[in-house]
Amino acid sequence: MKDANSAPRRVGHSRHGDRAALLTVVVGVSACGSTVTQEAASPRTFRLDWHDQDAGLAYSVTSIRIGERGRRVFGSISNVSPTAYVVTRVHHPGEVTFALLASRSPRMPRSGNFRDLRTPFPATATRPRVRNVLLPGEGWRGTFSGVGRLPRGAYLRVLFGLFAPPGEPGKRFAVVTTRWVRLP
Repeated sequence: MKDANSAPRRVGHSRHGDRAALLTVVVGVSACGSTVTQEAASPRTFRLDWHDQDAGLAYSVTSIRIGERGRRVFGSISNVSPTAYVVTRVHHPGEVTFALLASRSPRMPRSGNFRDLRTPFPATATRPRVRNVLLPGEGWRGTFSGVGRLPRGAYLRVLFGLFAPPGEPGKRFAVVTTRWVRLP
Protein backbone atom coordinates (compact mmCIF):
# COMPACT_ATOMS: atom_id res chain seq x y z
CA MET A 1 0.00 0.00 0.00
CA LYS A 2 1.44 3.36 -1.02
CA ASP A 3 1.26 5.84 1.83
CA ALA A 4 3.39 8.68 0.62
CA ASN A 5 4.29 10.16 -2.71
CA SER A 6 5.87 13.54 -3.45
CA ALA A 7 6.46 17.07 -2.15
CA PRO A 8 3.92 19.62 -0.87
CA ARG A 9 1.56 21.40 -3.21
CA ARG A 10 1.04 25.11 -2.87
CA VAL A 11 -2.34 26.30 -4.05
CA GLY A 12 -2.35 30.00 -4.80
CA HIS A 13 -5.05 32.57 -5.34
CA SER A 14 -5.84 33.25 -8.96
CA ARG A 15 -8.40 35.50 -10.61
CA HIS A 16 -8.62 32.90 -13.35
CA GLY A 17 -8.62 29.88 -11.01
CA ASP A 18 -8.78 26.49 -12.66
CA ARG A 19 -12.20 25.06 -11.81
CA ALA A 20 -11.16 21.51 -12.62
CA ALA A 21 -11.80 18.60 -10.29
CA LEU A 22 -12.78 19.73 -6.83
CA LEU A 23 -11.31 17.97 -3.84
CA THR A 24 -14.05 15.47 -3.18
CA VAL A 25 -15.03 15.34 0.45
CA VAL A 26 -15.96 11.80 1.20
CA VAL A 27 -18.34 12.34 4.09
CA GLY A 28 -20.16 15.18 5.78
CA VAL A 29 -21.94 17.20 3.15
CA SER A 30 -23.40 16.79 -0.29
CA ALA A 31 -24.50 19.45 -2.75
CA CYS A 32 -27.89 19.88 -1.06
CA GLY A 33 -26.48 19.96 2.47
CA SER A 34 -27.71 16.52 3.50
CA THR A 35 -25.51 14.11 5.41
CA VAL A 36 -23.78 11.30 3.55
CA THR A 37 -23.55 8.04 5.46
CA GLN A 38 -20.32 6.08 5.16
CA GLU A 39 -18.56 3.59 7.36
CA ALA A 40 -15.99 5.22 9.65
CA ALA A 41 -12.31 4.34 9.51
CA SER A 42 -10.83 2.10 12.17
CA PRO A 43 -8.52 3.66 14.76
CA ARG A 44 -4.92 3.67 13.62
CA THR A 45 -1.66 5.57 13.99
CA PHE A 46 0.39 6.35 10.89
CA ARG A 47 4.07 6.90 11.73
CA LEU A 48 5.45 9.22 9.08
CA ASP A 49 8.67 10.94 8.16
CA TRP A 50 7.48 13.69 5.83
CA HIS A 51 9.88 16.62 5.48
CA ASP A 52 9.33 19.07 2.66
CA GLN A 53 9.54 22.74 1.75
CA ASP A 54 7.47 25.05 -0.42
CA ALA A 55 7.33 28.84 -0.90
CA GLY A 56 9.81 29.41 1.90
CA LEU A 57 7.90 27.28 4.40
CA ALA A 58 9.43 24.01 5.60
CA TYR A 59 7.12 21.46 7.16
CA SER A 60 7.19 18.01 8.67
CA VAL A 61 4.56 15.47 9.65
CA THR A 62 5.66 12.74 12.06
CA SER A 63 2.34 11.02 12.69
CA ILE A 64 -1.38 11.06 12.11
CA ARG A 65 -3.43 9.36 14.81
CA ILE A 66 -7.01 8.35 13.99
CA GLY A 67 -9.15 7.51 17.01
CA GLU A 68 -12.71 6.46 17.79
CA ARG A 69 -13.82 10.07 18.32
CA GLY A 70 -11.25 12.23 16.57
CA ARG A 71 -7.80 12.65 15.12
CA ARG A 72 -4.45 14.24 15.95
CA VAL A 73 -1.59 15.34 13.69
CA PHE A 74 1.96 15.78 15.00
CA GLY A 75 4.02 18.14 12.89
CA SER A 76 5.76 21.44 12.37
CA ILE A 77 5.98 24.34 9.95
CA SER A 78 8.79 26.93 9.82
CA ASN A 79 9.39 30.10 7.88
CA VAL A 80 12.76 29.61 6.17
CA SER A 81 12.25 32.60 3.85
CA PRO A 82 13.34 36.22 4.28
CA THR A 83 9.64 37.25 4.21
CA ALA A 84 7.17 37.32 7.10
CA TYR A 85 3.91 35.41 6.55
CA VAL A 86 0.52 36.02 8.11
CA VAL A 87 -1.24 32.76 8.96
CA THR A 88 -4.87 33.33 7.99
CA ARG A 89 -8.31 31.82 7.90
CA VAL A 90 -10.64 33.31 5.31
CA HIS A 91 -13.46 35.33 6.95
CA HIS A 92 -12.11 34.53 10.45
CA PRO A 93 -9.36 37.04 11.35
CA GLY A 94 -7.00 35.81 14.03
CA GLU A 95 -7.79 32.13 13.41
CA VAL A 96 -5.83 29.53 11.46
CA THR A 97 -6.89 26.72 9.14
CA PHE A 98 -5.01 23.52 9.88
CA ALA A 99 -6.93 20.44 8.77
CA LEU A 100 -6.98 16.99 7.29
CA LEU A 101 -8.22 16.88 3.70
CA ALA A 102 -10.06 13.68 2.76
CA SER A 103 -10.71 12.56 -0.79
CA ARG A 104 -11.76 9.48 -2.74
CA SER A 105 -8.67 9.69 -4.91
CA PRO A 106 -4.95 10.09 -4.29
CA ARG A 107 -4.94 12.89 -6.88
CA MET A 108 -4.78 16.48 -5.73
CA PRO A 109 -7.03 18.91 -7.63
CA ARG A 110 -5.28 21.46 -9.80
CA SER A 111 -7.02 24.60 -8.69
CA GLY A 112 -6.41 28.13 -7.56
CA ASN A 113 -9.79 28.33 -5.80
CA PHE A 114 -9.62 28.24 -2.01
CA ARG A 115 -13.14 26.87 -1.82
CA ASP A 116 -11.73 23.64 -3.27
CA LEU A 117 -9.78 23.18 -0.05
CA ARG A 118 -12.83 23.29 2.22
CA THR A 119 -13.08 20.25 4.40
CA PRO A 120 -15.31 18.93 7.15
CA PHE A 121 -12.18 17.87 9.08
CA PRO A 122 -10.62 21.11 10.39
CA ALA A 123 -8.55 21.27 13.53
CA THR A 124 -10.51 22.37 16.56
CA ALA A 125 -7.40 22.75 18.71
CA THR A 126 -3.68 23.42 18.22
CA ARG A 127 -1.05 22.96 20.92
CA PRO A 128 0.76 25.18 21.31
CA ARG A 129 -1.31 27.92 19.73
CA VAL A 130 -0.23 28.90 16.22
CA ARG A 131 1.03 32.49 16.03
CA ASN A 132 -0.77 34.75 13.56
CA VAL A 133 2.52 35.88 11.99
CA LEU A 134 5.57 33.73 11.26
CA LEU A 135 8.61 35.96 10.99
CA PRO A 136 11.70 34.72 9.13
CA GLY A 137 13.26 31.94 11.20
CA GLU A 138 10.15 31.38 13.33
CA GLY A 139 8.02 28.27 13.33
CA TRP A 140 5.45 26.13 15.07
CA ARG A 141 5.90 22.56 16.33
CA GLY A 142 3.14 20.66 18.06
CA THR A 143 -0.18 18.95 17.47
CA PHE A 144 -3.49 19.84 15.98
CA SER A 145 -6.59 17.82 16.59
CA GLY A 146 -10.25 17.61 15.77
CA VAL A 147 -13.35 15.66 16.68
CA GLY A 148 -15.46 13.38 14.52
CA ARG A 149 -14.93 10.16 12.62
CA LEU A 150 -13.13 9.97 9.29
CA PRO A 151 -14.46 7.84 6.40
CA ARG A 152 -13.01 4.39 5.73
CA GLY A 153 -10.91 4.25 2.55
CA ALA A 154 -10.31 8.01 2.32
CA TYR A 155 -6.97 9.43 1.21
CA LEU A 156 -5.74 11.97 3.76
CA ARG A 157 -3.46 14.95 3.23
CA VAL A 158 -2.44 17.61 5.73
CA LEU A 159 -3.39 21.27 5.20
CA PHE A 160 -0.93 23.50 7.05
CA GLY A 161 -3.02 26.60 6.60
CA LEU A 162 -3.33 29.68 4.47
CA PHE A 163 -0.42 32.13 4.32
CA ALA A 164 0.09 35.61 2.89
CA PRO A 165 2.69 38.35 3.13
CA PRO A 166 1.53 41.02 5.64
CA GLY A 167 -0.92 43.44 4.04
CA GLU A 168 -1.25 41.35 0.87
CA PRO A 169 -4.26 39.04 1.34
CA GLY A 170 -4.61 38.72 -2.45
CA LYS A 171 -1.34 36.74 -2.46
CA ARG A 172 -2.72 34.02 -0.14
CA PHE A 173 -1.62 30.45 -0.69
CA ALA A 174 -2.14 27.15 1.08
CA VAL A 175 0.48 24.56 1.94
CA VAL A 176 -1.00 21.09 1.38
CA THR A 177 0.96 17.87 1.38
CA THR A 178 0.81 15.80 -1.78
CA ARG A 179 1.92 12.87 0.29
CA TRP A 180 -1.04 10.96 1.63
CA VAL A 181 -2.12 8.06 3.77
CA ARG A 182 -5.13 5.89 3.05
CA LEU A 183 -7.49 5.02 5.87
CA PRO A 184 -8.17 1.30 6.31
